[in-house]
Amino acid sequence: MNTHNIPPGAVPLPAPSLTERHEINKLISWPRAYTHPVLFDANRQVGSAVLLRHGSRLFAFTAAHVIEGDPKIHFHSGAESDRTTILETLSTYIHPKYDPEPPVSKFDIGILELKPTSPGMFGNIGQLYTGEFGKPKKKKSKVKSTEFVWVVGFPSEYVDINAGGVVLKQTAFCTQILEHSSEEISLRYPDAVYRMPHASTSCEIGETARTPEGYSGGGVWAMIDPPRELFNPHRHIKLVGIQTHWSPTSRLVRCVPSKILAEAFKDFKPEL
Repeated sequence: MNTHNIPPGAVPLPAPSLTERHEINKLISWPRAYTHPVLFDANRQVGSAVLLRHGSRLFAFTAAHVIEGDPKIHFHSGAESDRTTILETLSTYIHPKYDPEPPVSKFDIGILELKPTSPGMFGNIGQLYTGEFGKPKKKKSKVKSTEFVWVVGFPSEYVDINAGGVVLKQTAFCTQILEHSSEEISLRYPDAVYRMPHASTSCEIGETARTPEGYSGGGVWAMIDPPRELFNPHRHIKLVGIQTHWSPTSRLVRCVPSKILAEAFKDFKPEL
């Protein structure tokens, strides 16, 4: 693996065993199913969104800058597909502290309530990780500050436009939490890493897109492993944050933590 762009504090990702790779392939299939593209029209993709349910109601969590100008959430039918259904937006929330002017806002968060659709595999509001970061204590689950996480989205570099419209290509890559605070999480954007290519169901080492553009609004996912519990994706696969912007010089991806997402959701829908 090429390691020349590893920032201070990061460590090279060890190669997974065959057993670990099989487990990763199963786990990443859940957040991939929750992640959908945001398009302005049939020919312009602007970002990604995570679809989560609260009871019978459906919500899309994304970056505020992705939904400026009223683009549409598209329900897609696979990792590579030109067959999508536009999901009807019922109401929209932009974080009140969001500022579209430079410097980049740390509250770049938007939430849409969507008209429920079925069939479909969606996440759950309970998957928002509002805990702390650090070393896990006994009998208490916590995302470790050195945790490897997965980012899922639709990078703009891989979008194909043809006579029939836009062909969407969803990918995921593994990276590491380097910095975290109550308002922001920083991740390394590697140039080569373990990733899930759009046309594959198995992780492999390979190059990432040149920039993470198009991942904006996509989720950052981690595994929580409470002791003595049978696996349940809604309890054990957690949304750590939403990716919003990046720095080309430092190759750091900036994310809004799910604690802010949970607070924003309460502000958006206080009755829930």
